[in-house]
Amino acid sequence: MSDTLATRTDGERARSTRIALLIALAICLLGWFIASGSTLFDRDEPRFAQATVEMLHSGNWLYPTFNGTLRPDKPILVYWLMTLPMNWFGASAWSARAWSPVFLSASAFLAFFVARRLFGARTGWLAMLFLGIAPLTLFEGTFATTDALLLLCITGALTSLAFSITDGFRITHAVWMSVALAGGLLAKGPVGLGVPLLSAALAMWLLRKERALDKRFVVGTTIASLIAIGAFLAWGIPADSATGGEFLRRGLGHDVLERIATPLESHGGRWFASLPYYLPVIVVGFLPGFLFLPPALSMFCRGKLGDRKSNTIVVAWIVPCFLLMTVVSTKLPHYVLPMWPGLAIACAAVVTLAERGELDSTGRLMLRHGAWYFTFVAFVLVAGFAVAPFFIKLEGVRTGGIVLTVLLATTFTLAIVDHVRGRYRRSAYVLVGGLAVFWLATATLLLPVVEHTKVAPEIAAAIREHTGVSVPVARFKFVEPSLDFYLDRPPIQDLADEDALRAYANADTPGVLVIPRERLDALRDVLPASRWTEIASAQGFNLSKGEPLELVALGRNLPESLSR
Repeated sequence: MSDTLATRTDGERARSTRIALLIALAICLLGWFIASGSTLFDRDEPRFAQATVEMLHSGNWLYPTFNGTLRPDKPILVYWLMTLPMNWFGASAWSARAWSPVFLSASAFLAFFVARRLFGARTGWLAMLFLGIAPLTLFEGTFATTDALLLLCITGALTSLAFSITDGFRITHAVWMSVALAGGLLAKGPVGLGVPLLSAALAMWLLRKERALDKRFVVGTTIASLIAIGAFLAWGIPADSATGGEFLRRGLGHDVLERIATPLESHGGRWFASLPYYLPVIVVGFLPGFLFLPPALSMFCRGKLGDRKSNTIVVAWIVPCFLLMTVVSTKLPHYVLPMWPGLAIACAAVVTLAERGELDSTGRLMLRHGAWYFTFVAFVLVAGFAVAPFFIKLEGVRTGGIVLTVLLATTFTLAIVDHVRGRYRRSAYVLVGGLAVFWLATATLLLPVVEHTKVAPEIAAAIREHTGVSVPVARFKFVEPSLDFYLDRPPIQDLADEDALRAYANADTPGVLVIPRERLDALRDVLPASRWTEIASAQGFNLSKGEPLELVALGRNLPESLSR
C-alpha cells in the first residue's frame, strides 16, 4: 500500500512539474513575442546591446565599452551572455533581448518549486502565472538589461534558502547558493549578494527559537558567499587592473555608493518624501496578484500564512528587499523586482488557503476588502486607457487604445464578479488570462505605433546607405544611444558645445553630422547648405525625454555616388 501511495505521489509530482514547464514555456514565448515587436528603447537597452557588439568586434572579453569608452555601470555577466544570441542571430533587438524571457520563465519555475513545497502544486502554478504576467516582471523580462538576470539569481539564492528551511540544510543548497550569489554579483554587483544575505539573516532571526537554520547553514552560506565573492574578484581584479582602477572607482563609487546616498539622474527626490515611492509600483507592477495582496499582507504580517516556516520564507523574501530599496535615495521601479516571486507565492497561497477554508476571520475580511481596493485601481487604469488616446496625437493609437480599454474593462469586471461570489481561483485565472491577451494585443496594436515615433533607426539606416564605414560621424544635442547601436560605427564623436561644433564644421574631410532640426535652423551660419548636404531626416518622438523630435543627418564632402 505504501509503495502504491509513493508511486502515486511521485507521479503527481512529475505531472505537476510537467505542467509547470509548460507554463514556463508559455511565459518565455510571450516574452519573445513582445521582444520581437520593436526596436530597442532608449536609453538602457541600446547601451547594453552596443557594448555587447563592441565586445564581439574587439575581442575584449574583460570589460565592456560603449562608443569606444569604458562602461563600468554593470559587471560583465550580462554582456558575456548576450554575445551568444548576437553571434548566432546577428546584432538585432531580438538577439539583445533573447535571454530576458528565458530568465523570467526560469524565475517563475523556481517560484513554482518553492510554492509547491509550501502550499501545493496548484499554488505553484498560480504563483508562476502571477509572476509571469505582472507588468513589472513582463517588462523587465523583455528588455535587454540586467534586471531579469538579477531576478533569476536572487530567486535562485532565495530558493536555496527556502529549501534549507523546509528540508534542513544540505550541501547541494550551498552549491546552488554559491552559483546564484556569484551570478548576482557578476550581473549587478553588491545587490546580488546583499539582498539574499539580508533575507537569510532575517529568516535566521525569525526562526531562532525553532533552530530551523543551524550552524551548518551559517557555515554553508558563509562558504557560498566567499566562493561567490571569489568568482567576482577573479574577473573584477583583472578588469580593474586593465582599466587603471577606473572600473572599481566608477562602478562601485558612482553606480553603487552615490546611488545609495543621492538620487542620481533625477531618479528619486527628497529622501523622506520619496519613502512611499514603491507602494504605487507594487499596486500597478504586480497587477494580477494585487486583488489578493491585502489578505496576503495581513496574513504574513500576523504570522498566519501557512505554518511558521512558510510564513518566514515569504517575509524573508519580501521585507528586506522592500526596506533596503526604500531607504536607498535613487529609486526606480525595477529595484524591488526581486521581491515579486515572494509576492506571487503569498498571493497564490491566499487563494489556496481560502479554498481550504483556512483563512481566519481577519483574512476573510481582507479578502473581501481586496475586491474594493482592486476595483478602484481597475477603474483608474481603465479610465486612463480610455482617455489617453485623445491626448496622444499618433496615428493608430486611438483604435488600439479602444481595443485595450475594452479588454481591460472586460477582464477586470469578470474577475471582480467571480471574486465577490467567492470563486477566487477562477477570478485569478480570469485576471491572468485576460492580461495575457492584453499584452498580446498591446504588442500587436500599440508597439507598431510607437515604433513609428523612433527616429534613430531610420537615420542610422540612411547614414549606412549613403556613407562608407570610414566616414566619421558626429552628433550635436542628441545623446540617445539607439543611434550608436543601429549605426554600429563606433566611435561617434559627441560635440559638447558650439565651439566643438564649429571646429568640426570647418574641417574639409568627409564627415556626417546628426543634429535636431531646431538646432540646425538656429546654426545655419555654422552649417551652410553649400557645404552640408542633407542626407536624411526623420520626425518622431524622443521617448526618453517625452518630447517631439525631428532628427537630421548632414553630409560633408561625401563621394557623389554615396551622397545621392
